[in-house]
Amino acid sequence: MVMALPIRRLLLLAGALLCVLPAAAHAATPAGGLEAGSGGSGADGPGGGTEYGSRLTTAPGRPRVVSMRLASARVVVGTPAQLVLRLDRPQAQSVRVRVITSPAKGRTIVSKAMRVKTGTAATLDLPARLKRGTWRVRVVLYGATGETPVRSKSVTLIVKAKPKQQPTLPAGAPTDPVPVELGGRAYTLERNGAFPVLGTSWSFGEDGARFGAGRIGHIHEGQDIPAPSGTPVVAPLAGEILFNDFQASAAGRYVVLHADNGWDMFFAHCIEGSAKVQPGQRVAAGARLCLVGSTGSSSGPHLHFEIWPDGWRQIKGTTPVDPLPQLKAWAGL
Repeated sequence: MVMALPIRRLLLLAGALLCVLPAAAHAATPAGGLEAGSGGSGADGPGGGTEYGSRLTTAPGRPRVVSMRLASARVVVGTPAQLVLRLDRPQAQSVRVRVITSPAKGRTIVSKAMRVKTGTAATLDLPARLKRGTWRVRVVLYGATGETPVRSKSVTLIVKAKPKQQPTLPAGAPTDPVPVELGGRAYTLERNGAFPVLGTSWSFGEDGARFGAGRIGHIHEGQDIPAPSGTPVVAPLAGEILFNDFQASAAGRYVVLHADNGWDMFFAHCIEGSAKVQPGQRVAAGARLCLVGSTGSSSGPHLHFEIWPDGWRQIKGTTPVDPLPQLKAWAGL
């Protein structure tokens, strides 16, 4: 009896100790139930690591031009010109930009640096003091300090002179047509109508392209309009097709249109096979007649255009007139 009591106490103490040890072990485990060394991610500490949901800090990438165009490739002196721009730069909401506007000859205009948002189209105003002539417009994009700026390709802007003011007509006077001297003879200039060459990549050429320029055995009876091969040629006025024919020695593939105002108009050097109109066919103003080409006697792609107010060659005694004033009127020059 004397020895039994101490042994019983020892057993009770041992049982109590076994209950305490698991609780202590649980208290030593990190929050979230992951034991040390189990591979889980905890909070940032001296040893490194990243918390779930924390933002990765990545430096913005190089800026680039996604698209760039002019709102209008041709403007009149004093009319605002605008550049439509879309930029991209990874991890950045905007890009620092300068606009460079350079004339064919003279001083380049550099804009102040400005911030342009990425991922959306932005419209930038070009300098209002641009003089008449051809200008090249490009942008320079600035990235991080020390990086080489990104320079875009250029787009071409043509600034035209202001058109001459039309004379004021008395109230009630007819506004169409207006008398004009064509080829030394008085005819009527059509206010309405379409320029015969679509697009803006055309010109009136040099002196040799003009009406009356010297040719071997004859004079030039029309106006040449150089343009890229394949540019659509359209009817300036509504009318009826008289001829769709080919002359290898001179005009190449040509079309003759009898307009509703009585004029016959001649379109030469079209691409062979591009003239789908037929004699007797009615066409509206702006309808396609053929494509600019260089068939026949031609040194390069262009439209040879003539106006015959009293009828084309099939009517004896008729003569052509200088079409340039009428062409300028249709072009808004």
